[in-house]
Amino acid sequence: MVYFYSSFMLSIMFLTVLNTVSALSSEANIPYKHIMSCMATKDFAKIGVSFRIKFMTFAEKLFLVLISVNYSLSSELQTLYDYYTNGGIKSGLKGDNSHFTLNGKEITIFSGSFHYFRVHQNNWRPILRKFKAAGLNAVQFYSPWNLHEETPDKFDFETGLLNISDFLMAIKEMDMFAMYRPGPYICAEWEFGGLPAWLLRDPNMKVRSSYKPFIDAVDRYWKRLFAVVQDFQFTTKGGPIIAVQIENEFGSFGNTAKHIHDSNYMKYLGIIARNHGIKELLFTSDGPGRHGSLDEYLYTINFNSNTLKHLRDMSVWRPNQALYVAEYWSGWFDSWGSKHSTQSVDYYGQQLDAMILQMNSSFNAYMFIGGTNFGFTAGNVGKVVNGTITASFITSYDYNAPLDESGNYTDKYWKTKELIDKFNVERNVPKLSTYSPPKVTRAIGYGVIKMSEQLSLAHILPRVKFYSSKTPISMENLNIGTNYGQNVGFTLYRTAISESKTIKFTKGRVNDRAALMVDNRQIGFVIAKNSAFNHTIPDHVFDHKKQMVYNLDILVENMGRIGFGNYITDNRIQRKGLNEDILIDNRPQHNWQIYPFEMKTHFINGLRNETWSQIEEYKSPTFYRSHLRIDDTPEDTYIKLHHWTTSTVFINGFNLGRYASVGPALTLYVPSHVLHRGVNEIIIFETQKNGQIVEFIDHPILGYNNLQLTCIRVIIQFIGFTGDSGGCERYPISLFLGGASSYIVGLSRQFIDHNLRLTLFGTLYIHFNHLSGDKLCVQNGFSVVSYFHTVWK
Repeated sequence: MVYFYSSFMLSIMFLTVLNTVSALSSEANIPYKHIMSCMATKDFAKIGVSFRIKFMTFAEKLFLVLISVNYSLSSELQTLYDYYTNGGIKSGLKGDNSHFTLNGKEITIFSGSFHYFRVHQNNWRPILRKFKAAGLNAVQFYSPWNLHEETPDKFDFETGLLNISDFLMAIKEMDMFAMYRPGPYICAEWEFGGLPAWLLRDPNMKVRSSYKPFIDAVDRYWKRLFAVVQDFQFTTKGGPIIAVQIENEFGSFGNTAKHIHDSNYMKYLGIIARNHGIKELLFTSDGPGRHGSLDEYLYTINFNSNTLKHLRDMSVWRPNQALYVAEYWSGWFDSWGSKHSTQSVDYYGQQLDAMILQMNSSFNAYMFIGGTNFGFTAGNVGKVVNGTITASFITSYDYNAPLDESGNYTDKYWKTKELIDKFNVERNVPKLSTYSPPKVTRAIGYGVIKMSEQLSLAHILPRVKFYSSKTPISMENLNIGTNYGQNVGFTLYRTAISESKTIKFTKGRVNDRAALMVDNRQIGFVIAKNSAFNHTIPDHVFDHKKQMVYNLDILVENMGRIGFGNYITDNRIQRKGLNEDILIDNRPQHNWQIYPFEMKTHFINGLRNETWSQIEEYKSPTFYRSHLRIDDTPEDTYIKLHHWTTSTVFINGFNLGRYASVGPALTLYVPSHVLHRGVNEIIIFETQKNGQIVEFIDHPILGYNNLQLTCIRVIIQFIGFTGDSGGCERYPISLFLGGASSYIVGLSRQFIDHNLRLTLFGTLYIHFNHLSGDKLCVQNGFSVVSYFHTVWK
């Protein structure tokens, strides 16, 4: 009888657990097994789900009480720091064996890349908590020199998302270590690879070399940077930093095995780091087979395929050191005009499994959260065709990472956690305290906003400081301050001309693209080329009356300096704006007024003092404004620009970044912390053709990848849509393998708005609100493939 009663009660409790887990999983969108994992740890209460107690049954409430009592009686687990500092700190991280040790105890490093400068500082701790909950024990991060020393000898390590001390404190608070990558070059798909633009004022500058002015600049920067971070080292103060990287992927630029000047450069950097107080293990990272390291540095490797081969080769190359994949690329970046890059969770998991379970390698997921290239910080991959930069990075750095751009979970997050948990169990890793995955933070949509006012760039020119020059000079060489010019943004070159027929760019270096205006009327749009080219001035822009002089304006946009490969040292491309003679009807044009527009917050906020007017037909580069009212606490959202072309978007003075209609991304991420309760100001600067509205939606539109486009094409071919102009015929699409309909509708709802109607080579529309779940409405017989492809673009 007792046995029966006990079995009955255990069954009741088991069913109660399942019921509770089901409710939690449904509300938080977290897989069952991870809820169960959370309930088995002391952090059950921290699962972060807003669960409504009043809807629980009595048995569920009783079960939660019993669980709470059990927690209060259980002993505390050690923290990561307790475990590795117990008995005092005698040594730091060492990798001179088949495995890493930290303070004499074995450690396998599970780290994820997190660029603090790409994430709003108010989100650092919530996201780092998710890192810890995934099983990671370290955070890998860069420091961007060009933000910390924007102008020479003026350093910022404290403001907003540059507060590196607070970021390091947050890492320690979340009980993780840090793998630090201070540069000076960082790549990261970042503007100029993190190098400051003022270096380019030196006509002989050779970055990433032992060129003395460059090394001296690095020395000054690192002296100030390391003074900030040195007390966060593990061996000195028990801080989070356990290793420091020297340079970044230098083997893709130089060769330390063949060239003494390259090995000297890498040696100098190590000496500078030591001279300024760095005590921890020094390491380098390179692609497979690249020679960018020295014997005195730990060698680490970067890749995203052929894991077993690369790690076995590395074991032969460096037989007496631990394995660390410093960059396992969890996804990839996107550039304007490309398709959206993705990597399947299955492939991700297979490579990660090979890394940690088969090769016992430490690893870093690059990226674990990608974040956003706010402002003008997106760099350039370095592809140049006929002198034209063809691959400027988009604003979103989502990277298809385990945590998405806003910091929410993807399937790769749960796969990472699953494999790390499996490793810890199989290798009998000491059980340490951890967190349960925090709740999902949902973005919301605020609806459609119609832009209401405009302010032309020409209107504000009389109140903007300009610099006079006989001939055009690059933005970096403007004498804005002591030893620095303009770093990013737009530069307007103005000169007076008479009635003319052609503009000739004698070197073709319009870095990187430019709007051309005559008397504030746009006459064209040009991009940089590798040789001279002409642009015809249309005759109708001249009034042929009394006026004999006209203003010619060339507004040049810096689309981001190259941050990878040998083009990083090509100053013809890296110096932005105009830096050549301009011929008007084959005669050199002299006497230019040059206006720099970095469009910083104080400048954008200053536009409130200008006189705005009603929106008219687009004539030249213009600011457009409207307002969004929020009555409750702001939440994350995404702004979609309908029918805008090449734009920069500001909210409350904060530069969200660039937008281009060529895609693949059709939205910009808006962190909740740049919004506030009440009226929020939206400003869009457009340089080609403006739209009328913007829309705040609850999801990103990052574009289709190749696989999705291929699936759509295959499905549509099998379905074989036809139609006529006389009405709307609906065709069931469930007949293709049963799941095709839900796949198409699922993709549509992910990337296309409800009720969206477009005119594309005729009238074709998909009206989702009238679908019965597996039907599409197609009118006038145009290909659905073309529709999807056009929306993707």
